[in-house]
Amino acid sequence: GEFSGKMRVRITASDRKGLPGLEWSKEIPPGGFLMGQDGGAEGSGPSAHINVDYSYWISKYKITNQQFCDFLNLAKAADLISSEGKLLNREFWGSNRRTCYLPDWDYIKNQSVVGLGDSQAIRWNVNRFEINNKANHAVLTNIIGAAAFASWYNFFLPTEVLWEKAARGEYDDAGEHRRYAWGNDLSSNFWAREKPVG
Repeated sequence: GEFSGKMRVRITASDRKGLPGLEWSKEIPPGGFLMGQDGGAEGSGPSAHINVDYSYWISKYKITNQQFCDFLNLAKAADLISSEGKLLNREFWGSNRRTCYLPDWDYIKNQSVVGLGDSQAIRWNVNRFEINNKANHAVLTNIIGAAAFASWYNFFLPTEVLWEKAARGEYDDAGEHRRYAWGNDLSSNFWAREKPVG
């Protein structure tokens, strides 16, 4: 394609597991923002100035059923999840070396990480997980499934602070607090998707 003067960084696989085809935001820089601010003068709403002292990236889009299904098959092949979608191997998932530590093993070992079956988006079929429908829709998982997915690929789940800082866009810093990533008005920019969240 034509070079537009902007650098696009592609994150590539760094281990045998690979990555599930995520699209990443541009780097979210360190710094402060007014969390909870809903427009207007600083201090006019229920807000707090929060500082994040490191940069990070966040997925542009929600995890799809297909991406989650791919994860399930990889984890199943490694004997770390059952065909019912329940996590196996406390030492692996419960290790504090994982990016998302999963506590309360006695509770989570009995919980499926996603709804499975013919009426669900993902099902177990003979010897593997497969997509039943809605491959590109956002997966409906629970916090256990989200943490397991993130941990498998060595990602972290974003905190509310990290998500809001990313969603506010590049202009939200001391002295400039916007209601939306592009400004304070719900204008045509919202529908034009010129500045999507993330």
